Amino acid sequence: MNRSIKNRYEFGHFCIHTGRRTLLRDGEIVPLRPKTFDVLLALIERGGEVVKRSELMTRVWPDSYVEESNLSYNISTLRKALGERPNEHQYITTVPGHGYMFVAKVRKTLEANINEVEERLVNLPLINSTPQGHLQDKTIDSLAVLPLTNPDSNPNTEYLSDGITDTIINNLSQLSQLRVLAHNTVFQYKGCVVNAQEAGRELGVRSVLLGQVIQFSERLIVKTELVDVTDGRQLWGAKYNRQMSDIFEVEEEISQEISEALRLKLTGEQKQRLIKRYTKNTEAYNVYLKGRYHWNKFTREGAMKGIAYFEQAIEVDPQYALAHAAISDSYYRLSNLCMSPQEAMSKAKASALKAVELDDTLAEAHTAIAVVKDQFDWDWDEAEREYRLAIECNPNCIIAYQRYSRFLTRMGRFDEAFANLQIAMELDPLSFLINVSLGSLLLMMRRYDQSIELFERVLEMNPNYYPACYGLAQVYQFKGELDKAIIEYQKALSTDDSLEILGRLGQAYAMAGKMDETLKIISQMKEQRKQQYVSPYCTGLVYAGLGDNDQAFLWLEKAFDERNEMVTWLRVQPELDSLRSDPRFMDLLQRVGLEPKHFEIEQKFFVAI
Repeated sequence: MNRSIKNRYEFGHFCIHTGRRTLLRDGEIVPLRPKTFDVLLALIERGGEVVKRSELMTRVWPDSYVEESNLSYNISTLRKALGERPNEHQYITTVPGHGYMFVAKVRKTLEANINEVEERLVNLPLINSTPQGHLQDKTIDSLAVLPLTNPDSNPNTEYLSDGITDTIINNLSQLSQLRVLAHNTVFQYKGCVVNAQEAGRELGVRSVLLGQVIQFSERLIVKTELVDVTDGRQLWGAKYNRQMSDIFEVEEEISQEISEALRLKLTGEQKQRLIKRYTKNTEAYNVYLKGRYHWNKFTREGAMKGIAYFEQAIEVDPQYALAHAAISDSYYRLSNLCMSPQEAMSKAKASALKAVELDDTLAEAHTAIAVVKDQFDWDWDEAEREYRLAIECNPNCIIAYQRYSRFLTRMGRFDEAFANLQIAMELDPLSFLINVSLGSLLLMMRRYDQSIELFERVLEMNPNYYPACYGLAQVYQFKGELDKAIIEYQKALSTDDSLEILGRLGQAYAMAGKMDETLKIISQMKEQRKQQYVSPYCTGLVYAGLGDNDQAFLWLEKAFDERNEMVTWLRVQPELDSLRSDPRFMDLLQRVGLEPKHFEIEQKFFVAI
């Protein structure tokens, strides 16, 4: 065979053949997706050097924009393939704030005998040609809708491929007999060249939907393929070449065809839900998808841009309940961060009420109402009723389970909170948000070591996910490991300059006796208050760390008057444990409508962690 000679790299029990783009362990092939192999090769070729995340992103995805979470996911997948154990990285280490380094000793040789290598590979069994045992003989009751690709890599239409993906997920999530993985989990595969069987097995589902979305002016082309993970056969496939104005029909047909291909027996109500249109106006829908695209970034800027697009959608179609619910959720995200609760939550409440008025079967609308009742009205009974209504409307509504779990955590009903997070994890197993929520639950239960383990697991997947740094900092703080806490708070601040994180850093400085740093943060928050909203709760935390209870309660009272959502955590939050013996704390707790909580926790429901 006429082929240029390639390099071969050997390390430990492994050998990489660059000519065949293959990784072997003791002569046995180790299956890797193409992008995962590219990441490995990039690190190997720079062995012993720190390779910046930006360099890896540019090399592995040169012609397309992908989120950094794709790189984190591929690094995690690679570590599993190499057999690394948590916190024992004999091959790849993370250099916080910089990138990754391949640390194992590598021997580089030339693949002089290409024919010998190829003959050995040809005689190996096909990768994943036989189904894994846990997927055999099961009905097809689970599905992963992988991100529909945008072959042109056009950033101006990326929102469209993402939006159609989300709509198909949401449509099929209405079917209680089908487990449909959520956005956060499947979008780990965005930008990757995916083998359907490999992805399905990694995700633990029986079927996978792949597809492409292409837009030419007013033409919309959608190609789809449904694959049985067990044997790799195509269950269904189709190509749609329609006008952009027919986008609703295309999405409905895809959802219906999938349900038929999976042989799901649907009730009349389920059939109607499957083809339900939240708006009949394609322009409103198109703008809404742009809003969701920014909303899914989970940043303040993303929330603000999302609101602008959702409002445009409502201008086109005032009856668009889903857009009203999205506005409510966006304002909730901004509350306490850059807007006062009175301003943000009042707007959130108005939009949520409008959404329910327009469509009382919409899970997102009931979840929005529940959040307002929970975090602003402090009406616990109504909040719980609305959370349950949301789940009843859509048993696969992940955000409802996650937020209901947070509500139950604040109420001290930890076993119920854990049960709801378990359901959310089944639907969204790779969600950083769900895993951080579980870490926070463990934190509130004073299960600090377990909480640390979980936050570190998330940071292993994505070192720049600031909520995990933030959570880890809190655990270290409450364990008394203040130097570690300060480092993690600073890492979180380097990614998100939230004044809420700044306040907690100030409390950690105060508890560590670092008075100069503490006073500097108090002064900084005072100056910031002249320009923007600063949570009085966070100022109270700093004074609690200083042991100045009078000032701490002065600021907590301001937080109470503002209906600051952090006040609803008083019952379980460890950061104010130093105030619990003060009669003013019990008085405040009772005025919020909460009862004291004793932390005598059973271990029984943590076996699954």
